[in-house]
Amino acid sequence: MPSRRNDKSERGLVGMHSPRPIDPAVFRRLEEALLAPGARGSRAFLEAALAEDFLEIGRSGFVYDKATTIKALCGEEGSAPVAAIGDFVVRPLGDDIVLATYRTRRADGSRPTLRASIWRREAGRWRLAFHQGTPAAE
Repeated sequence: MPSRRNDKSERGLVGMHSPRPIDPAVFRRLEEALLAPGARGSRAFLEAALAEDFLEIGRSGFVYDKATTIKALCGEEGSAPVAAIGDFVVRPLGDDIVLATYRTRRADGSRPTLRASIWRREAGRWRLAFHQGTPAAE
């Protein structure tokens, strides 16, 4: 997968109105955890990671709320894990909110997907408020 590195994705960013640094590595780890089979099947992890008002527009085009997402992910069996994350970029949208964008593929190279997540800091921790997966051109 070609990489379009952005210097901002490699170093701490500062929020638009806040001097608090935003570390892109934090969001990459959070996204990787959400894609890992173990975390995807953990109701406790998902309850903590997803904001109460979480909304997802899936790769399929269907829209899911938090409860539906947790039920679906905890019931997943045999889903091929994502093997590669590329073009990972974090953009601050405000003091306590960031947009993370990236590409994924399965181990066999199938299902290239463009992904976008909005993370919101709530009570000192980052929670996923929105996620969208869109099929990517080959």
